[in-house]
Amino acid sequence: MYSKCGSLQEAYLVFDEMRERDLFAWSAMIGACSRDSCANCGDFETGNLIHSIVIRCGMGSEIRVNNSLLSVYAKCGLLSCAKRLFECMEMKDMASWNSIIMVYCHKGDIVEARRLLNLMRLEGVEPGLLTWNILIASYNQLGRCDEALEVMKEMEGNRIIPDVFTWTCLISGLAQHNRNNQALELFREMIVNGVKPSEVTLTSTVSPCASLKDLRRGRELHSLVVKLVYDGEVIVGNALVDLYSKCGKLEAARLVFDMISKKDVYSWNSMIGRTHAKW
Repeated sequence: MYSKCGSLQEAYLVFDEMRERDLFAWSAMIGACSRDSCANCGDFETGNLIHSIVIRCGMGSEIRVNNSLLSVYAKCGLLSCAKRLFECMEMKDMASWNSIIMVYCHKGDIVEARRLLNLMRLEGVEPGLLTWNILIASYNQLGRCDEALEVMKEMEGNRIIPDVFTWTCLISGLAQHNRNNQALELFREMIVNGVKPSEVTLTSTVSPCASLKDLRRGRELHSLVVKLVYDGEVIVGNALVDLYSKCGKLEAARLVFDMISKKDVYSWNSMIGRTHAKW
C-alpha cells in the first residue's frame, strides 16, 4: 500500500519490522525502489533494461509489470516508448490509462489526453479521481483555467468528488493568471464543501489577497492558518509576509516572519527588502 502510494520511507519502515519476508514482500519492496529510482530520477536506461528482462522472462503480458514500466516511461516523459508499450498491452486497467494520459499531459498535448480519457470510458474503464486531476492540472499549466473548471464540473457530474488537490490546482491556476477574485471565491466554495485546505491551498489563496491588497480577507486567511496550525510553516509564512508587506503592515509582517520555524532565502530576502523599502 505504501509503495503504491509513493511513500517509500513508510514502506521501508514496515518492511524492516517484518520478522519474515516472503516473495511478495521482497517483490513489493523492490518494485517500490525501482519505481522511485527509475521513474522519479529519470533513469530511463535502467527502465529499458528492466523492460528487456521482462520480455526475456516471458512476463510481457503481466498487467502489473506493464503498468510499472509504463509509469517509468510516463514519469521520464518518453512518449514514444510509453505509447508503444501501451498499444501492445493486451489488458489495460485504470493505472494503465492514467499513465498514458499523464505522458500526453506532460508533453502539453491536452487534445490527445482528452481523447484518451473519452476512449478509456468507451472501453469500459471509468476515470477515477486521479485521472480527472491529471487532466485538470494540465489545463491549468497551459493557462486554460475555464476549461479546467469545466472538467471539474464534468467529474462532479460523474459522481467523483473533488479532493483538496483538485481545488488547490484550480485556485492556483486562477491566481497565477491574475484572476484573483475568482480564486478567492473558489476557495470560499471549497470551504463550504467541507474540504480542509492544505498548506499549498492556503499559500495559493493568500497570494491573490496580496495582489489585491485585500487586508480584510488576508487576515481571515491568517486566522485559518493559525487554526490549522500552519502558522510556523515556511511556504504559508512567506505568503503572509508578502501580504502584510504589500498592505503596508510591516509590524505584522515581522511577527509572521518571527513565527517561521525554518526560514528560507525567500523569507529573509522578502523581509530585508520590505524593511529597506520602508527606510
